Amino acid sequence: SGPDDLKPLVDQRDEKTHPSWGTPVRHDLPLAGSARHLRLILTPRPGTGVYLAELQVLAKGAWLDQRRLAGGKPGDPYLCAVLDDLDGDGRDDIVLGSSSGALLRLDDQGKPVVRMDCRRAVRALAAVDFAGNGTRTLVAGGDDACVFGFAPDGKALWEYPIPVYKKRGVVRVLTPMQTAKGQVVLAGADNWRFHALDGKGEYLWHFETVHSSTAACVADLDGDGAQEALLGTSYYWWTAVDQAGKQRWRYRTRGGPGSNVIAAADLDGDGKQEAFFGGEDTLIQAANGDGKPLWQFNAGDEVTGLLCQDLDGDGTPEVVASSLSFNVYALDGKGQVVWRTDLGAPVSHLAALPGPTLAVTCADGTVAVLDAKGTVVARGHVPGAPSALATRGNRLLVTDEVGHATLFEMR
Repeated sequence: SGPDDLKPLVDQRDEKTHPSWGTPVRHDLPLAGSARHLRLILTPRPGTGVYLAELQVLAKGAWLDQRRLAGGKPGDPYLCAVLDDLDGDGRDDIVLGSSSGALLRLDDQGKPVVRMDCRRAVRALAAVDFAGNGTRTLVAGGDDACVFGFAPDGKALWEYPIPVYKKRGVVRVLTPMQTAKGQVVLAGADNWRFHALDGKGEYLWHFETVHSSTAACVADLDGDGAQEALLGTSYYWWTAVDQAGKQRWRYRTRGGPGSNVIAAADLDGDGKQEAFFGGEDTLIQAANGDGKPLWQFNAGDEVTGLLCQDLDGDGTPEVVASSLSFNVYALDGKGQVVWRTDLGAPVSHLAALPGPTLAVTCADGTVAVLDAKGTVVARGHVPGAPSALATRGNRLLVTDEVGHATLFEMR
């Protein structure tokens, strides 16, 4: 294309004066025409500025890869997965969230049981025992900007629409939290907010974290036996809130923005759990229960997985992290390296197994199991780049970006 191919599709002038903060102003601009490339030119009026919160371009075309087929089909990437006993029958259930909007439940032999519909790509899943009776509600969310609740048999129980605030409420994070009245689910979205919902899908509270939600973890930060929530975002600060959604403290990263993963454990034996944040900036940052910085460790590249597990049997957990630097690290309570294992490819996911052992996936399709000393004791492979990893007991469920789900079992 060249200069002669350029033509304006729409030209609009906003004469109104808007506040510099608060609910964004929405503009819907029909674009009559066809294009392969779009250029957006924003020119502020004298004495004003432009803040662009979000841009969406909706189009139709044979070249667009947007499949919405019943049940999905091979090639639709699975974006998230759950491996759990949903109905209390003692057998594992597999649930896959697809880019097509399909939510698929399989039995432990991989046979389809039921299909549920979330309308658009599913990006977060959680199995939540709201009533405390052993029966899970399957909670899902994603590009439809709704949180969905389903019974184990696939029956739709409720929907909660995440409102537009700074951005659309695309759901990125779903984390169960235990309260005095039972479990609730925390739904983190692109709209700068985490919402707490009960077992009926009803709103309890929300907390504005500032910028898109990326991660969450529950922890007992003050040793009182009650859980607080650690909330991560794509921005420079991450927050601890209590069960009523009130801020306990806010931690400002000592590196760059973006918390990919969060974990918590009591590493110093004081009865209070410390918080650990794994970031886009390569850093693992530790904070005490009051949010004060303790130490940081450079993992060499973006941190992709983080958990706390007692690897040596001394009663004190180690911090285990995976990174795009090809490495898995075990760190002690002071941030010192216990061991490091190079997997030979960017490590994309990390999860705990009994033993204690660890499960990891790599961008080249490698699936590996590491023992407590970081030695690789088993390897497998999936056809595409892994998109999710879930574990339960001695089983590993791995989904990939080309539409496969693979169940591994340690013997």
